[in-house]
Amino acid sequence: MNTPNPRARCFPAVLLVAVVFLLGACQTRPVPVAGPAAESFKPTRIAVLPFTNMSALYGEGQSVRCPLCGTMMVTGPVKDGAVRFLTEELSRLVRKKMKAAVIPPERAKGVYTTLLNEEGLLFPEVGVVAKTGRRLGADAVVVGNIYRFRERVGSDYGAERPASVAFTLAMVRVEDSSVIWSAVFDETQHSLMENLFNIGTFFKRGGKWLTAEQLARYGLQEIVDGLPGS
Repeated sequence: MNTPNPRARCFPAVLLVAVVFLLGACQTRPVPVAGPAAESFKPTRIAVLPFTNMSALYGEGQSVRCPLCGTMMVTGPVKDGAVRFLTEELSRLVRKKMKAAVIPPERAKGVYTTLLNEEGLLFPEVGVVAKTGRRLGADAVVVGNIYRFRERVGSDYGAERPASVAFTLAMVRVEDSSVIWSAVFDETQHSLMENLFNIGTFFKRGGKWLTAEQLARYGLQEIVDGLPGS
């Protein structure tokens, strides 16, 4: 009778472990898009504008082009308090990461809203954003748009429906009204069974199902690290 080779029995398990570690190295991250002048741009005074809820403007399930970065996004549900949460979190991270002085959203909002009303606009256009920066004495303005902020259904370790968040960020250089940097975050959390390729990110984030706020915070942290001048 042939005796099974213990090494042969172990090979599939070893192979699986190797594959898992290889997959863990493949993490999906938001990729900022920077213009040629972004690397040398060192703003000294930055205004942060409140996020705009694009789903409220256009309705859910609509394909909407980001007015500043040009990316097509699909709108979805946005939970109450999401705009305030993202705006406050963005302002906090910009203050932490940037060497420049930061004009807070609550101050920028008044000027920005007045200009939107004067122009008869509902959403940010680069000219209005730049004009807001000039009135505030800033040389750069950071603008965010939110398209989806859906809360999970379930708990940390068992979700019937995962959190799903989508937003865009852009930096406008006031001097020439140009978008010199932008980034997109669009993620619905998946289990490891659904997508082994996210294993590294899954465990980096605590190996659990995230709330929408937690998912958005991770996205903002990764994106703000790439801001020009940070």
